[in-house]
Parts: sequence; C-alpha cells; structure tokens
Amino acid sequence: MNGNPKFSIIIPVYNVENYLSRCLDSVVNQTLLDIEIICVNDGSKDNSDRILKQYANLDDRIKIIEKENGGLSSARNAGMKIARGDYICFLDSDDYVEKFFCERLYKEVLENNPDIIVFGANIFPLTKDTEFWIYKSLSPITHKFRRFSSAILLSDNRGYPFVWRNCFKRNYLHQKRLQFNEDIKFGEDTVFQLCAFPGAKNIIYISDKLYNYRFDRKNSLMFKFRRDDTKRLYEHLEIIDKIAEYWERAGYLPRWDYLFAAFVLDFMGYDLAKYKLDDKKNIVEKLFKILHRYGVELKWLNTPHQYRKYYWNIRMSVRKK
Repeated sequence: MNGNPKFSIIIPVYNVENYLSRCLDSVVNQTLLDIEIICVNDGSKDNSDRILKQYANLDDRIKIIEKENGGLSSARNAGMKIARGDYICFLDSDDYVEKFFCERLYKEVLENNPDIIVFGANIFPLTKDTEFWIYKSLSPITHKFRRFSSAILLSDNRGYPFVWRNCFKRNYLHQKRLQFNEDIKFGEDTVFQLCAFPGAKNIIYISDKLYNYRFDRKNSLMFKFRRDDTKRLYEHLEIIDKIAEYWERAGYLPRWDYLFAAFVLDFMGYDLAKYKLDDKKNIVEKLFKILHRYGVELKWLNTPHQYRKYYWNIRMSVRKK
C-alpha cells in the first residue's frame, strides 16, 4: 500500500448551517474508515465554520480549508490541491451519502482499477414536480467502457451534469491537469466532466444509488439559474466554448468532432425548443460561430435527431438576416 487514504471526499461549504451536520454525519460514519474528509469553508457568514470545527475536534480525518468566497469551482480546486486519496469524490454540503458509499466504490477499485466511476443517486424531496430527465440521468445501468464513445456522451446513462455522482482516480486527474474552470459560475460540473471523460481508458457505470441529492434548494445556485431561461442558455454557450477549447488543446476534436456536435445539439436543443425566448436567433447564431471557430462541421444538421428540423429552420432564418 502507498500509505495514502483510499478516498478524499471534498466538501465545499458556504452558508449551509441547516444542512451541514447531516452531510458530515454521512461521511464520518462510513463503513470504510480509510478516508480523508476535506471541508473547504468558502467564506461562510453563518455558523457553518463553527459546525466544521466541532466535527474536526472529534474526527482527525477532517481537514478544514479556510478561504475567501470564490465560488464552488474555487472551493473544489482548493480541496484538490491538498487531496492525498487514491480516488477523489465531491460531496455538496446540503446533500449526504449512504454509509456504504466508499466501501461500494472501493469494490470497483479493487476489481477494475477505473479512471472514473459513475454511480446513481436518490433525489429528495422527490415530488411530482421533479423533472424526469434528472431522475433518469441519476439512474444509470451498470456497464464498463474501455474507451470513450457515443454511449458515454449521449446515452440516457451519461455521467453529466453532476460531478458529485463521479469518483475520479487522483493520478488520472493530475495526468490530464484537470481542474474546475473558475470563470464558469453555472455548469462547471459539465465542463469538468466533458473534459475528463474523453481521455479515460476505463470508465465504470454502476446502478447503485450511493448519493442523496437535495433538489432545488431555493437559495442554491442551480435553482436561481433554472428560473432564468435566457440567462441559462447564454451560460450554456460559455460551457460549450470552454469544452471545445479543452478538446481542441487535448487533440480530441479531430477524432470526435461528430460526438461533440451531437452533444451540443442535445445540450442546447431542449431549452431552445421548449421556451419562448426573444433572443433565440441570436443564441443559435452565437452557437454556430463557436462551432465554426473550432472547426466543427455542421453537416450533422442533416442527420436524424429529435431537434434536427428545429435547428435547421433557425439556421435558415439566421442566414437570411
């Protein structure tokens, strides 16, 4: 053994005093003991810091990083800098994990030595208003992928958009120099994961629901962005641009430009088709410019896809301007 803990669990903390104890209880009571718990206090103004120190006094596996508020990506990066675990997991401080979370993941580590493990999650509170795509995305089928493929990027079992439902080999993240993009304030998970997946040689999906996700907390960042359709789509353009930039730099685009284009069409298509937006044509025009800048062919508009006709019609109207 190398002396490192088996897992580093990184928990960004910002003004979550009402949820933090449940989150911390779920990690300190793991059935697998050989872990480190890295809590990044990202400038909390409530009692979160006091709660963290109470737990750290009782469990020496807990490490606290104090920093000025810099956002979720900044907090996760700070945790990654000091992580020593063979594998890294991310836990949001208003969520919690099952007590056998690490033990189940370690079973996959021993059997498959994966670069990335993708697992399922429960949603709470689960109501009639919970969107089906979230439930479906968090309910993967067990499968082993030895190479990057359309099934990973586009299937119903895809690993995005939540980075906390992934477990990453730390050496792999270092090898690929992967960090969270601190310029992206919403959708940083998608950028990180879509940069991490193509280079992995061993990705394991497991159906076990090991994580418990608090859906639509009213003061959460995700809840705020989901209420502004136009702002969300402009953020999606930023996400696409950052992923394309990394794929080009890593040499992925020439090989998988069709996969990237198909991802983009799927990623933007639902919101563009569903919502009435005054800026819709401008958004699509900017999308095409991004793809053109990175040399991604638009011939995919002629291939079968649920949004093909929709994109084609908007593209024609943009050309007539």
